[in-house]
Amino acid sequence: MKELKDLAWNVDEETYRKDRALSYSMLSTFQKSGFRGLKRMIDGERTETKQLAHGSAVDCLLTQPDKFDEYYLVADFKEPSDDVKAIADAIWEEVKSPGIRADLNSIDAEIIVRTARGMGYGASNWKDETIAKKIIESANDYFSFKPIEDTGKTIISQWNYDKAQECVHVLRSHPFTKWIFEESDTVKVYYQLKFKISRSGNIYRWKDELLERDTLRCMLDIVVVDYKNKWIMPFDLKTTGKNEEDFILSIQDWNYDIQATLYWDILWDVIKNDDEFCDFSLVPFAFIPINKDNLCPQIFRYITKGNTTTIREPKFIDYKGNPHYSWQDLANEVQWHINNDEWNYSRKTFLQEGLNLVELE
Repeated sequence: MKELKDLAWNVDEETYRKDRALSYSMLSTFQKSGFRGLKRMIDGERTETKQLAHGSAVDCLLTQPDKFDEYYLVADFKEPSDDVKAIADAIWEEVKSPGIRADLNSIDAEIIVRTARGMGYGASNWKDETIAKKIIESANDYFSFKPIEDTGKTIISQWNYDKAQECVHVLRSHPFTKWIFEESDTVKVYYQLKFKISRSGNIYRWKDELLERDTLRCMLDIVVVDYKNKWIMPFDLKTTGKNEEDFILSIQDWNYDIQATLYWDILWDVIKNDDEFCDFSLVPFAFIPINKDNLCPQIFRYITKGNTTTIREPKFIDYKGNPHYSWQDLANEVQWHINNDEWNYSRKTFLQEGLNLVELE
């Protein structure tokens, strides 16, 4: 029997992450931070927070448990706050060299203070000695594991690991979600399937490489396929700091509307062009949010009207007053910036040769 996994893009995660095809993260970054934010992302800038680290651990334990030891090291240490962690990371990037001790006590205090102040840490009236002392006390345990992190592993605290395991147990046993993970002779559950499609034969230049234009990629956390009744149901797991009931706010905060519609469209493009899967029904994309403290998972199925808007006409305005555009519109903008290697002006301003008309009345 032919399976959905046979249509997937069979590459490892590292290859997937390095691929130049447009992705949800690129489109979301552009919508949230504009072309300059996109440029920073392309250049490799990435911000890791405790919430993101926890979510990644839950995701791995649920969908790729056999890979966890390859990607993570569990250590018993007190995690610093996100801002202090960022300072420790920056210090390590500056001082690391073969044979150096990963101990903040052995690092020149001037480097610690300069880095911390440069990242906005502490009150303006704090003495240098105070800043250095606080950074060393709160981050030295974490800092000691930086050489291991450089080998490619992510360091996770024992507390965070235990919380992640608890989330996975609840997801697999809770009556609202356990059915998602139950297989039978005709129902299969797939994890981390990757897909890549090309929507046209044109090409654009990414630095020194020529690539297909409108090439899109996605990696699906969970896909349930009922081969007897011919339906396919895609899911994405989300750890959240909000109450699960309020996940609709997270959808707007993190542009998950882009992910839901982009991933569904990519998967639909794949199955509709296959002789065996073209008559399968594709269920609307769904999210499974879980809060590590509440442990009350539920399902949010994303219902779309299926309309493709034009540039500058948002699909909706979110609860903060921010416009949200279709992934198609965002892809057009992102591709224009990449194609023209233009990072000083928006597409609109550039094409209008710097002339902006103002009409407030």
